Amino acid sequence: MNTPLVFRRAFSGACLSLIGLSASAVAEIVAGPWSGALTDRSIAVNAQLSGPDIAARLVVSRTADFSNPLHSAPQVASSDTGNNLRFDLAGLLPDTSYHYALELDGVLSTAVGKTGKFRTLPSPGPASFRFAFSSCNFWRESGQHVFKAILRDAPLFFVQTGDIHYRDTNENNKSEYRTNYFRMLTLSPEFAEMVRSLPIAHVWDDHDYCGNASTRFSVGRSAARHVYREMIPHYPLPAGGPDAAIYQTFDCGRVRFIMTDLRSERDKVNDPDDASKSMMGTVQKQWFKDQLVAARDSEVPLIVWVCAVPLLNNTTDDDDWGRYATERTELLEFIRDEDIRNLIVIAGDMHALAYDDGRGTATYVPGVRIPVFHAASLTQDGGSKGGPYSGGFSRGNRRYATMDIDDDGDSLSVTYRGRIASSATSISTWRTYGYDSVPVVPRPALAAAAAAVPGAIRVSWTDDSTVETGFRIERRQAPGDWQEIGSTGPDTGVYDDDDIALGLFYEYRVITVNGDEESVPSNVAMASSTLLSPYQSWKLFHFNDAAVDDEADHDGDGLNTLAEYLFGLDPELPDRFVWQVAGPDNDGHVTVTFPSRPGRGYRVDYTDDLEEWFPASAEIPGDGTEKQWTDDGSNTDTPPGESPQRFYRIAVSELP
Repeated sequence: MNTPLVFRRAFSGACLSLIGLSASAVAEIVAGPWSGALTDRSIAVNAQLSGPDIAARLVVSRTADFSNPLHSAPQVASSDTGNNLRFDLAGLLPDTSYHYALELDGVLSTAVGKTGKFRTLPSPGPASFRFAFSSCNFWRESGQHVFKAILRDAPLFFVQTGDIHYRDTNENNKSEYRTNYFRMLTLSPEFAEMVRSLPIAHVWDDHDYCGNASTRFSVGRSAARHVYREMIPHYPLPAGGPDAAIYQTFDCGRVRFIMTDLRSERDKVNDPDDASKSMMGTVQKQWFKDQLVAARDSEVPLIVWVCAVPLLNNTTDDDDWGRYATERTELLEFIRDEDIRNLIVIAGDMHALAYDDGRGTATYVPGVRIPVFHAASLTQDGGSKGGPYSGGFSRGNRRYATMDIDDDGDSLSVTYRGRIASSATSISTWRTYGYDSVPVVPRPALAAAAAAVPGAIRVSWTDDSTVETGFRIERRQAPGDWQEIGSTGPDTGVYDDDDIALGLFYEYRVITVNGDEESVPSNVAMASSTLLSPYQSWKLFHFNDAAVDDEADHDGDGLNTLAEYLFGLDPELPDRFVWQVAGPDNDGHVTVTFPSRPGRGYRVDYTDDLEEWFPASAEIPGDGTEKQWTDDGSNTDTPPGESPQRFYRIAVSELP
């Protein structure tokens, strides 16, 4: 049984990844472990084992002796995935340090270089933290001490913005791609140490995808996508898999990170630069736009776009955004039109440190100022591309950046530091640049309501914002203009209006305020200054008379006052309650569709002879959405398709 071990030592790591050990051989970790997909409650750890059929699980503890551990679900290595396993573990505590190791065939592997550590992300909400980012490394190059330097800066996680190696593999062979990651983890002990102790968030660029200037047409596309899922501890991939793009997103504190795959979906570099040419592909681009809007609507005060290639470039001599300028303009105009604020870009590919304060993007679309930050190269030779950069650039290797997020809940600021590691302990700062986020538009108040109380009208609402500095309450008497009548501080939901005249009807709305920014108004709430019924208050509002005849038809549309009220119509306009009947379908069923209002109950009646009407449905409570009821004969004696004719009507009542 010694032959496989001798064979493994005598050949390169590529051979190791292709051979297996018999069941009686010692189970080993041959690459990794390394961690990623870090959240406030969970972690993912990947490792390559020495052969198939090894049973393994992740062991996590708050102490280095692995006492009181947590365990992941067990996994069994398979040659189908190169004996690579991923372990996911949830149920962790936020902002807490942990140690981890793997248990192989029941034995905990705690040898030197086989255990790791991490600190979970802070709980959602305001939080200050540091992360590091860079790109362009290769186990063959000097300067591997840069990874030790990154650890000394104590970031919470590391964002690899592409080119985790420079093998330039481009063949539909999974084992070659596995070997690339294997070698990076085994032939650079410094890199391996970093990723054992520092969770990674990685999205590729060309050299670790399918080679220089590679695209969606590259031969190795499918193999690269499969192996990324096998070996990289990544966040959930919305595109699915296993042969799909690797874009992903995650949150830390109140910061949203959006990582785009700018290689495996891009069109050819030399295609005409028009609206059909894309770096993202149609599906990913829509996802990216949706993520920006979702971040805006979630009141995120900082969005970090992890963009593997330079965004700023006016030339066409590289395969970055300068060759996809039409799509870049489309995205920037979307950001402008959708009022996406506090977006910054971190990028790699260019072998230099650099930053721009937003002037670059403003030259493409006026008014859209997006700060852009670069960090590279980790171990490759220096070089520059793109720009211009308002802060200049610094070419060379052993370069990375740290980004400090300072968030006290009221304001959020970002500090970029371009770092150069002369050695593992001698680290200098090239330049520092700070960015302060601007206030975001708060979400509107929900479910505004108004009701008479002794001596006042009480306005209430639900606070749906996390960034509000207060609320403004506005009032009017129709058809008058809205007037501010008062305000409250944050985290409130009630205001009493005591400046009222008895017997009058008022409308109210609430505006959420965040500094100088304000939301759209809430829904309109109505109330009378006397304890009238909702119907009386409605008549007082529309006719200035709470005793208007219920049978009157003021607008001549055939509906009396009571019907106008119940159906939610305007009694002074000839409008109708619009509903539909569709069918019979193939089963002989008929579907009745109608709008609803909160506080109303709806019933469908039917008749086959227009002489006597019968209830067909139970009462259906309204909630402001469209309702459907299907006549399948169970409540109407026979299916409508079996009746010579059938008529329907909607009956509405006020719920108590």
